[in-house]
Amino acid sequence: MTFARYFIPQFVSEDTVLYLDSDIIITNQLDELFSIDISQHYLAAVRAVFGYGIGFNSGMMLINNKRWKAENITTKLVEKTEQEKDSIQEGDQTILNLVLGHEAIWLDDTYNFQIGFDQGAFSYRHQHLFELSLDPLPKILHYISGDKPWNTYSSGRLRDVWWHYHFLAWTDILKKWENIQTMIPKKHCKGKLLIITNTHWLQNIEYLVKQLPDYEFHITAFTDVANNLKQLSSQENVFIYPHIIAYVLVDMIKNCDIYLDINHGSKLDELLEHVIVNQKPVLSFDNIAAPIFENYSHRQVFSYHLPENFVTAVRLLSE
Repeated sequence: MTFARYFIPQFVSEDTVLYLDSDIIITNQLDELFSIDISQHYLAAVRAVFGYGIGFNSGMMLINNKRWKAENITTKLVEKTEQEKDSIQEGDQTILNLVLGHEAIWLDDTYNFQIGFDQGAFSYRHQHLFELSLDPLPKILHYISGDKPWNTYSSGRLRDVWWHYHFLAWTDILKKWENIQTMIPKKHCKGKLLIITNTHWLQNIEYLVKQLPDYEFHITAFTDVANNLKQLSSQENVFIYPHIIAYVLVDMIKNCDIYLDINHGSKLDELLEHVIVNQKPVLSFDNIAAPIFENYSHRQVFSYHLPENFVTAVRLLSE
């Protein structure tokens, strides 16, 4: 269906058209886009994946529809597709760039912030992309790639923003016209508890989740996770992050309240160093305590036979 963009001039009468993909969230006003003079250009758009891709990303285009009609761009796009059909790398986006990219206005990334590139940015070690400010939110968030926020599990950032807008009632949306700002509500919990694991076995995890319903358990792994952990996500206070991105995990460490050292198997010391650097409280069970925390002053160790003491410690740390 993405190739249907070719035919916008046949169905839209206005001279200027703002095209947006369906995996996009708008977080702010876009009125200023229609003040941009594109009369001498085919369109205005944002560079693909922060300039690391080829040309512009076609998920957001401010189209000079008047010129598209005058120059019969639809036919040119169809003909180019037929010529290049055996070598197209990125579907219609490739064709749109070949035909129109030489006369495009480049917009700021805020108008097509491709947050869905997180996995690609991590793979290519583009760490600086994770350091770009997200406060305030970019005006257009684009969840490109297959790691969509509506997937059962997603390691991408700003998933909560997508779900916030997904659950908005029409009455909330209409409040805009009453000059009432609809803010993304902050989640209310007594604390965020972080776990990093590369095994399915988390000591006493079911008991802890049940006894601490007012705390969020964020369970992260660099691989897929076993079914017993996936089943935990049916609990409202449990969040599972398979295939977590290291840069994202470092931020999660900074933002957690307590680190739970309860995973069996090997410990990922390179990441646990960040727990120490950020001086996060650590709670461990004695049968699986990570050696890296042995001399760490903010660590407490409890008998795995007495998980109720562990629960008490979590609550005391949050007071």
